[in-house]
Amino acid sequence: MHNSQLDLSLYLILDPAQCRLAPLEVALAAARGGISLIQLRDKRADQQACLDLAHQLQHRLAALKVPLIINDSVVIAKAVGAAGVHLGQGDGDLATAREILGADVIIGRTAPNAQALQADELRFADYVGHGPVYATATKQNHLPPIGWSGATAGVALSRKPVVLIGGLRLIDVAQVYQTGAQGLAVASAICGASDPESITRQFRQAWSLAVQGLSHPHTGHKPSAANRGSLK
Repeated sequence: MHNSQLDLSLYLILDPAQCRLAPLEVALAAARGGISLIQLRDKRADQQACLDLAHQLQHRLAALKVPLIINDSVVIAKAVGAAGVHLGQGDGDLATAREILGADVIIGRTAPNAQALQADELRFADYVGHGPVYATATKQNHLPPIGWSGATAGVALSRKPVVLIGGLRLIDVAQVYQTGAQGLAVASAICGASDPESITRQFRQAWSLAVQGLSHPHTGHKPSAANRGSLK
């Protein structure tokens, strides 16, 4: 895929149901704080409401050069000119999504296990979301947590860049980096914050320090350089 420069390091899952502030306000605050990518995941709104919010987000985030990904809906992603779409298992065929959206659009796939991580269909994807690392209240009926050993094994198995997901907090950033993942997806930790810009900056600082092999002042955790390869 062309998206070799895609920055997955700090990936916000914008869930309006989890937002303390207005979703657009949370997104813009996260963008100011250094978020690298935002996925709109709205399971409660009807399609028109989701489309309206997606239009607003795309207009504002494009000016800030923050890619917007739409969860599950190729139709909405295409309608608003979003940077991409993220499809869960059973939420659409990747080949069809690629055909509809074109070569330049980002496509992500949820890959919760070894079979999904090695699926032939991933040739049409740019990255995979792997987890949950921890149990999380932001997604109902999620699969059992994979833990850190499972996360590390999944990253090693994947032929695509991996974003880890599932209950991740600021104290987990260095551990995410240590697995070899290209980034972490955060939902409630940012959406539910009273100051989403500030917490996003803290996540960004923690990731930057992990890349440098330094400990974060809020965690005291210094990551190992093992299994990092040439990842930035």
